[in-house]
Amino acid sequence: EMEGGIHFLKIDAVEYLEKLDTDTKVDGFLLKEMLHHIPDQSRLFQNLARIFQQNGGGRALIVTRPDNPHLVWFPRIAEVFKESCVDIESARESAEKAGLTWTQTLHDFPLEFTVDEWSKLLRSRFWSIFKEFSDEELEEGIEFMRKQNSDKSVLHFPDRYWLIDITLK
Repeated sequence: EMEGGIHFLKIDAVEYLEKLDTDTKVDGFLLKEMLHHIPDQSRLFQNLARIFQQNGGGRALIVTRPDNPHLVWFPRIAEVFKESCVDIESARESAEKAGLTWTQTLHDFPLEFTVDEWSKLLRSRFWSIFKEFSDEELEEGIEFMRKQNSDKSVLHFPDRYWLIDITLK
């Protein structure tokens, strides 16, 4: 589907890159909160480099979370989150080995939620890591978070992201 010159697809990123033929002109890619789902990141970066070389350049923006997000939640979810995060240094090495430049900056975006709103969002399992928890475990964690913040009606915390700019060397 085309919208304003942007082609939206839902497909495995590596598979998509491998299927692109040499006649396909691509200026850039947005890889948002998905790098941790790619087991062979070197394959991803090798394919990006190949496509950028075929197109005489290009750019990819990777958006991913650091392993210390500073979000308000409960201890076990913090552990699972850290385990699921991208090994940034390993990903950088794979990109550079494929002939790509890697420029990363950490950005904090301020968030504000009532305790009830945040609890509802946690219950909605808005991230893939929530699949690791039973309904009972999630409710226990939310109750823990609510007790830890019982003196607050509104929670303030940063939503942290690595923004990583990828181009050819």
